Amino acid sequence: MNPSTTGLPDNMAKCLAYVFGWISGLAIFFIEKQDHSVRFHGAQAIVLFGSLTILNIFLPIIPALGPLIMMVLPPVSLILWLVLMVMSLVGNAPRLPVIANFADQLLAKSHHKIDQHDQNNNQ
Repeated sequence: MNPSTTGLPDNMAKCLAYVFGWISGLAIFFIEKQDHSVRFHGAQAIVLFGSLTILNIFLPIIPALGPLIMMVLPPVSLILWLVLMVMSLVGNAPRLPVIANFADQLLAKSHHKIDQHDQNNNQ
């Protein structure tokens, strides 16, 4: 397993991206500079757990359907969180359908901004 720029093996860095939800994903996303796969899992954690956080805020407002979804969301979130961490540790970190597409878009935007910043500094 290759070390990332975080100084951790890549499987540990990917797992760490999920440990504290979108907060740890954000930290890994900004700390990691070279390993695209580790940055992807940081971005995926941001998108997934950020979306779940927003759902937890707004679902109680929706009559009838909101409380029903609120009953299912926490156990599903917990299982997903545990599976993502364990699979990352064993070196088989998954790309989640739909969420991975948004994570890819986030990565593409960040690479574009980094490339622009590097060009401005080289001039």
